[in-house]
Amino acid sequence: MIDFRSYLTETFDRPFPVREMKRIGYGITTIEVTYQAQTENGEYLNIDITKINQGWEINFTLDGSHELTHAGKPYRILATVVAAVQMFLKWHTETFEQLPKQFDMISKTSEGKRDAVYSAMMRRFGKQYGYKIANTEVHGRGSLSDKRTVTTAKLIEARDYKAEYAKMYGGDNPTPKQRKAMKKKTSRKRILRKMGREGKSTDGREIDHKDGNALNNGKKNIRLVSRATNRSKDNNKWR
Repeated sequence: MIDFRSYLTETFDRPFPVREMKRIGYGITTIEVTYQAQTENGEYLNIDITKINQGWEINFTLDGSHELTHAGKPYRILATVVAAVQMFLKWHTETFEQLPKQFDMISKTSEGKRDAVYSAMMRRFGKQYGYKIANTEVHGRGSLSDKRTVTTAKLIEARDYKAEYAKMYGGDNPTPKQRKAMKKKTSRKRILRKMGREGKSTDGREIDHKDGNALNNGKKNIRLVSRATNRSKDNNKWR
């Protein structure tokens, strides 16, 4: 007997055949792309991806309805939307030479769990492409039909550690401020080495300068304390 987790994996991996149906604009001037699929029951699934400010908005309907409860196979519907978004990402990367910075997915509060569907969809391809849900906000007042839930997913940029290091310590041409930062870093490593920790503390403790002066590394002025103790101190006494 197939378990529920395996069932979800199977349905996610079996989208309905999907194709690009229409496009508004051309190349970098494109403002909307619509993809379409047909379910085994003959219903038409339309996925609209529309340019909004710095990002794109995803919206989909099944035979003109936003409801998924009558779809019969909502996970295959969701898998098809994911497949359409992946087609869009491929086109966007080829056209703009980069992935979209942001996706917005809007649902009416009256539509029940549609925002949860969007979140599940984002988790589905988010890891693969580097997207993460940044926030979920409800807009509008009054009745449920007037309220909108906006789920925003943003592209998490890969960190450039070499660039960060160069910015912090200056590389071959450091500024006086960067030289001072490097001096503090070297001094910190030297202290930990003297304490038998080979350049870093493995027990979560941090170096505490008793007089608050990070450049005063005299033996009587330094000690190891817990992170909470060190961060709660007023370490600017010497200024």
